[in-house]
Amino acid sequence: MPPSPAPERRGHRGAADAGIGRAKSIALFRQAVTVSRPQPPLAIRDDLPELLWLVHMGITLFWIYDRSPGQRRSRRLAHSVAPLTAKLVILSRLPVVRNIVEDVVHLFQEPDAMTDQADDEVAPSAPAAANSAPGSPRVLPGPLASALGYLVACLVLASIATLAVGWGTARDFWGYAWTVIVAAFYAAGLGLFTALPVALLLGWSLRRVLNQGVHVLAFFLVPTLLAWLIIGLSVQSVTVPLLMAAAIGLSMAAGRAAIWRLARA
Repeated sequence: MPPSPAPERRGHRGAADAGIGRAKSIALFRQAVTVSRPQPPLAIRDDLPELLWLVHMGITLFWIYDRSPGQRRSRRLAHSVAPLTAKLVILSRLPVVRNIVEDVVHLFQEPDAMTDQADDEVAPSAPAAANSAPGSPRVLPGPLASALGYLVACLVLASIATLAVGWGTARDFWGYAWTVIVAAFYAAGLGLFTALPVALLLGWSLRRVLNQGVHVLAFFLVPTLLAWLIIGLSVQSVTVPLLMAAAIGLSMAAGRAAIWRLARA
């Protein structure tokens, strides 16, 4: 009886088959991008097929675990993601959004490059690593700075909401201060799944930009545009979602400005 193939060989063959399927799927998206009219922005046209493939994989994963009757949740998700993706493609004309799209695509490309080079690379010894030249300067907030900026952003957003909506029954300063603290806890809880991932991805995308004023401006513009799109699509309105999105963007910009001196360079 012939011996079964080694586990490593089976693993390599499975990875090769998956790579072929991925290449065919991306080729279909590339053909769709090529024949689309009007054409997507030139800056992301080459990376757009892989980005669409990532969106497709996310919807497919959601569909696999969807237990709703007739996969209604998956259908609703696909109908919502399609126009949102189209709007993000339009927004990619902005340099900051374009950099985020490129970084997301490259983030999923890096493991393949690392796998291809794993057999050819040799880990440097400790003395060689110590004597190697330092990399290019970067601006990237550390964990403590990020936590402080997140706290400031939550407090600023809670303060704006308290002043705009007039929450709380007390009319004195301490009554409103307590209301701001309570609202900040709610904002922090919601922001863990919304604002914080955007802030971390945005900070990582701008790590090579040494001018922190650009960071603060990007932390205002990008969250404002994203929140405006999401809230506006949810309530089918323009003005009120824009004001709410501006408050979110202002709070995130304030949080980034608060850690100006703490960001590592």
